Order: sequence, then structure tokens, then C-alpha cells
Amino acid sequence: MKYLADHPTVQTRLREALVSGFPEAVAKDRLPYAGEIIGPSIPYLDATLEEILRVAPTAAVGTRQATQDTTLLGSPIPKDTIVLYFSQGPGYFLPSRDIDQSRRSPRSLEDEKTGRIKAWNNDDISLFKPERWLVKVKADDSDAEDRVVFDSQAGPINTFGLGPRSCFGKRLAYVDLKIMLVLLLWNFELLPCGEGLSSYGKKLVLTGKPHQCYARLREVRK
Repeated sequence: MKYLADHPTVQTRLREALVSGFPEAVAKDRLPYAGEIIGPSIPYLDATLEEILRVAPTAAVGTRQATQDTTLLGSPIPKDTIVLYFSQGPGYFLPSRDIDQSRRSPRSLEDEKTGRIKAWNNDDISLFKPERWLVKVKADDSDAEDRVVFDSQAGPINTFGLGPRSCFGKRLAYVDLKIMLVLLLWNFELLPCGEGLSSYGKKLVLTGKPHQCYARLREVRK
């Protein structure tokens, strides 16, 4: 809510996307149904939701236990070692760090070479920018216009963990967040709070606990 309130252009574009995406709800002057909200993709809605999760993840650290002896960037990791990793550090919301390529595994080097490993542009990595999740797809028909689609693999994000040990509640969380976001913006405009009430500071406990949780709303006129 803080990011949307502080970025009115994003909020306006998202509300316009919702109006276009739910024409029946607009025509009948009603709220979009849950089935409509979780139905076909509205690219800018999906992009905004993903960007919110990228810049404001709840868990700061994840853990994994090595199931066998292995090596990470040249450092030996014995079997059963608990490895802690940041989910919002360099490469996610802060500029990536330079890594000595000689310390990387052949598989990692090959994945980067083929484009399987993607990275955000360091110039705007710290900005709230849903457009980073959108890509243009050329139309098959030469007479048709190119489409803009949501790409969930546009760059790194680790809000729910990765691989077979990722959060099993991820899909439910996306459904909940999408419904909440749509209904909130359908009814209210999020306005910036005063300077003394709009800090992004937080305390890291089990999750990131914000210091200030204030919202300033204005009803959207239909």
C-alpha cells in the first residue's frame, strides 16, 4: 500500500487496467467476482503484484540444509550444513555484487551464457517498477498488434523460496493478494501519508515488521 500510494502513476495505470479487465463488473456497477479476479491474466495487475512482492518481501532470510558435500563459489559446504541466504539483498533489490567467474560452477556459467539465469538492471533495481515484468510478444498474424504479456521469469525473485522446498502456500497467497489488491483499488485511491507517517523502516524479527502501518484513503468515484 505504501508503494502504490507513493507512486500514483502506477496506481492510476493499474486501476485503468482493472476497469478494462473487468468490463462486466463496470457495466453492472458491481465488484468483480473472485472467479473473475483469479481468471485470465491481466498483465499489469500480475506485474504490479509481482513487483510488490519483489520490493517488500516478508521473510528476509531463508535456510537450506546440504544433503551432500558440495561447493558454493569455491567454498566447501559439508553435508548437513545449514546454509542461510538473503531473499532481499544484492541481486534482488540492491545492485548485484561482482563475482569472480573462476569460482562459479560450469553449470552456472553455462546457464548464464544461454540466458537461463536472468538479472535485473542495476540502474533501476531499487525502483518500484512493475513494467520490468512485462514483455512484448510478436503477433503470429502480420495484421495483428504485438501483445504485452506478464513474464514471471523476467528476473530473480525469492519471496517464497525456490525449488521443491519453496513455500507450499504460495499459490494461495497469490490468490489472496490478488483479490485484496483488486477490491482495494476498485473502491479506494491510496494517497500518500504525511512525512512523519510514511517511513519504510522495519524491524527484522521472524518477518519484516514495519514501524509505521498507516493508510490514507479516498473513495473512488464511479
